[in-house]
Amino acid sequence: YLIGPLGSGLKDSSAYVRTVAAFGVLKLYHISAATCIDADFPAMLKHLMLNDRDAQVVANCLSALQEIWSSEANSSEVASREIDTLLSKPVIYYFLNRVREFSEWAQCLVLELVAKYVPSDSNEVFDIMNLLEDRLQHANGAVVLATIKVFMQLTLSMTDVHQQVYERIKAPLITLVSTGGPEQSYAVLSHLHLLVMRAPMLFSSDYKHFYCHYNEPTYVKKLKLEMLTAVANENNTYEIVTELCEYVANVDIPIARESIRAVGKIALQQYDVNAI
Repeated sequence: YLIGPLGSGLKDSSAYVRTVAAFGVLKLYHISAATCIDADFPAMLKHLMLNDRDAQVVANCLSALQEIWSSEANSSEVASREIDTLLSKPVIYYFLNRVREFSEWAQCLVLELVAKYVPSDSNEVFDIMNLLEDRLQHANGAVVLATIKVFMQLTLSMTDVHQQVYERIKAPLITLVSTGGPEQSYAVLSHLHLLVMRAPMLFSSDYKHFYCHYNEPTYVKKLKLEMLTAVANENNTYEIVTELCEYVANVDIPIARESIRAVGKIALQQYDVNAI
């Protein structure tokens, strides 16, 4: 009894109805995969995804198709080919050119797809990065992080450009740390921590952004202490250790202990700095 209403819903003149119907198809797939496939709903979703004027309809179709085709890929060559089609240049560029129309959730969905795309040459890499440049200034942290993931993935084989990407993404990440709540700060700091471990010199001048604030939760402070230890060098060690010594008297005992350990780690790096 679902086939008729869903078929009508996907062709409805109202974008909202088409949006709901797209996820209705996914629900039908989970109830009866064979019925969904036999009714040719994936093909209808694909047509809507590539032709609908409403961005949310496109996003819902993409989400539903990804789930359906991923589930079918092991047993169906058609589904495997369709997944490859999703990662083809025309489809990727279609989504990229419409990315500003999508909601934040949908943008993350598209960016996750783009991160899996393999460009044919360096010019294509730069084209994609130019298209997504303004996403790094987006107010939503998830969109910024998804964009950063795309930049990092695209430039993995381009060492010089990869280093430039580090420089480019540094400011948006630091901004996210200071503007979000503790949960967002922790998530972003975790990403920053990985980058700091890979390229500590790039972040050595930004060490003050990793100073702890009194009202931050312990898990954020501990991560910041690790990062302060990682970025310490001859030029900033004195300032970092001076700050860490303030934390030693912290009423939060675990943080006080971690601060002492951090001072010890920095001292063992044997920098020739006065008072260390």
